[in-house]
Amino acid sequence: MPILDSSDPVDVSIVIVSFNTRNVLRECLQSIERESGGLRVEILVVDNHSSDGSPEMIESDFPRVRLFRSEVNLGFASANNAARSGDVPQAGFPRSPSRPAGASGRADLYGVGTDLRQCR
Repeated sequence: MPILDSSDPVDVSIVIVSFNTRNVLRECLQSIERESGGLRVEILVVDNHSSDGSPEMIESDFPRVRLFRSEVNLGFASANNAARSGDVPQAGFPRSPSRPAGASGRADLYGVGTDLRQCR
């Protein structure tokens, strides 16, 4: 799965709001990489002023993820709105690692199974 730069055309854009969730966030991003099939995915992470090294982990381990660092904790709604871009559909807001999608392409986003291929 290609995680794309902001200038590349995308099939789906995923916004993740994070606050002190470095390990869960790493697992979530790895799951997206592993399970998105052939979709061109843009991932945007808004870090709500974490102190656990989450932003640094993204910069070092996931350089193509678009990271927005907030100087304050904006809360979920404001952080999500800050990251939304373009007319690409929003697939969901993972709070924990997605369950393996397997051959079906399904990912568990916010507790609800979502077929990422249907988000085109």
